[in-house]
Amino acid sequence: QSDRLVLHYQPKVNAQTHAVIGMEALARWPHAVRGMVSPDDFIPMAERTGLINLLTAWVLQSALRQTSAWSTAGKNFSIAINLFTRYLQHEDIAAEIQELVHCNNLPPAQVTLEITEGAVMVNPKRAYAILGKLRAFGIRIAIDDFGTGHSSLAYLKQLPADQLKIDKSFVMDIKDKGNAAIVRSTIELAHHLGLEVTAEGVEDKEALQDLKTLGCDVAQGYYIGRPMPAAQIDAWCASWAAHTGGR
Repeated sequence: QSDRLVLHYQPKVNAQTHAVIGMEALARWPHAVRGMVSPDDFIPMAERTGLINLLTAWVLQSALRQTSAWSTAGKNFSIAINLFTRYLQHEDIAAEIQELVHCNNLPPAQVTLEITEGAVMVNPKRAYAILGKLRAFGIRIAIDDFGTGHSSLAYLKQLPADQLKIDKSFVMDIKDKGNAAIVRSTIELAHHLGLEVTAEGVEDKEALQDLKTLGCDVAQGYYIGRPMPAAQIDAWCASWAAHTGGR
């Protein structure tokens, strides 16, 4: 249930300058017995039981409200929010999301919606239509976990998208020649198609430097910052600025 969930935020930085550019909102379930339950455990259950629409609506409302509060305080973070497979089949989501963005006085371009390849392929025609409406409104669309699907190149040029997120499995072991080649090729392909590239799973300084060399646009991962409550973001920003020399 949404009243048991909390939102944590994982920082995203410009891979070239290391400047903080935004946050990704991530749902967490603090359980009395099991501790902090991963979304990998409760999201599939929510999709099976039909609660995913309520959960996604709560995440959208909470994350946009927090982003609006940050903007009021002078921190114009972009916010990335995941849309799940079943929610993407909901007929009225484009209008609902547009209304939420409007009510929170946010520029649509400050909001990025992340969707996996698999979620799109459940009903490509409907997904294209919904994502097209959202993008026409000004909201940015990111393809999450890119490289793990089965038809990436076949439909990539058709998707109404602004950004690719390279799956962390390639980035976490970027020293491997094969993974490095995949990351390099993905960045080049995306840029040729006019898409921005985010790499997730940045675990150390060397990986961040490799991504900078390869021309990646945005980076996130445990080396930069773990998901954290909104109340900890100010302290993290100060720490990151000190760590990077204010760059």
